[in-house]
Amino acid sequence: MHRQNISREEYRTAASPGGTPGGRGMSTADLVLRFSRFLEHLPLAVSIKDPSGRYLFVNEYMKLLMDCEDVTGKSAEQLFAPDVAAVMAENDHQALAQGLLLVQCTIRDSYGDDRIFEIYKFPLPMPGGETLLGSVAVDITERKRAEQSLALKQQQLEELNRSLEQRVSQAVDELRQKDRLLIQQSRQAAMGEMINNIAHQWRQPLNNIGLIIQNLQLQYEAGEMDAQQMAAEVGTAMDVIAFMSRTIDDFRNFFHQDKLRRSFVVNEMVARSLDFLLPGLKNSGINVQCREEPDVRTEGYPSEYMQALLNILNNAKDVLLERRVPRPLICITIFRENRRAVVTIRDNGGGIREDVLPRIFDPYFTTKEQGKGTGIGLYMSKAIIEKSFEGRLTARNMDDGAEFRIEV
Repeated sequence: MHRQNISREEYRTAASPGGTPGGRGMSTADLVLRFSRFLEHLPLAVSIKDPSGRYLFVNEYMKLLMDCEDVTGKSAEQLFAPDVAAVMAENDHQALAQGLLLVQCTIRDSYGDDRIFEIYKFPLPMPGGETLLGSVAVDITERKRAEQSLALKQQQLEELNRSLEQRVSQAVDELRQKDRLLIQQSRQAAMGEMINNIAHQWRQPLNNIGLIIQNLQLQYEAGEMDAQQMAAEVGTAMDVIAFMSRTIDDFRNFFHQDKLRRSFVVNEMVARSLDFLLPGLKNSGINVQCREEPDVRTEGYPSEYMQALLNILNNAKDVLLERRVPRPLICITIFRENRRAVVTIRDNGGGIREDVLPRIFDPYFTTKEQGKGTGIGLYMSKAIIEKSFEGRLTARNMDDGAEFRIEV
């Protein structure tokens, strides 16, 4: 749409009777009549007051609002509640003194309902020097109600979000507590077997120490014991005792909760895990083969990593014994791949049924006979690797067995 700026003089000419075509043939009376009609049908409350605050003019909308036909000459004190009238008088005085004023006011209408108005008050200079007060009031009740409703809904949404955050936080805490309890249960389940393995592991060293002591006594009685021989026998005994002490340290460290992440050598964790299990594996006739790259490192919690290894190794051992595999074998490989430390543990126990494979990491799921498995070992191993190490634990079937792959 094209707009043309016109001067004030051109506007006056166009609006005057007999001026441009826009006002040609229109008398002053016609203009006044049209403007009067405009005010009467305007859906806004329009009023004019004298300097003393008495109404000189109100339109029909204003009359309906006040429920009063005869308004002329009356003041706000006569038409409104005292508190409303006092505020109006103060606003009128301010508008006459300072110019255009915008205020909000709550007025009770003829139906007894409170309505909120946005009121523009402004001075009206008259030709004789008198200044009247004009006002235009816009009913913003519905807008305010919508704003209040929106604010209420926003508040409710924020409260709901806070409630959801609290519930999520509580659920996360409960899951963490559950995981901690499951880890503890898993460790306790492993404790009995590890103590049994330690008993196997210590039997031979204790026999060796007994033989050394007997030999010392025999040599002493035969007069064959000299200082050099004594030192050699004592040294051998101390080596055996040191080995047994390391076993206890490893056992204690396994059940010690790691507080801080640290760098560790994966090869060492695999070796320590095998130290616990080898006596039992050998007694069961299970052969273990290990192929490894040297010094494969990662960062995390060593005892938790070792627990994941022990769970998987014990699971492989149980499968081999349960299925009575003729030449049971566990193969372990340690290597680096794509900047990750990878350990694979493979057995020749025949693999995992395809319908069971997707569920083997579910909590409390086990294929063992009742009373022979808790169903939390593999679940906790996966939780440890994925949550504590942000890694991956997967399982797949190979030619003659199953392979578990740890990537951290």
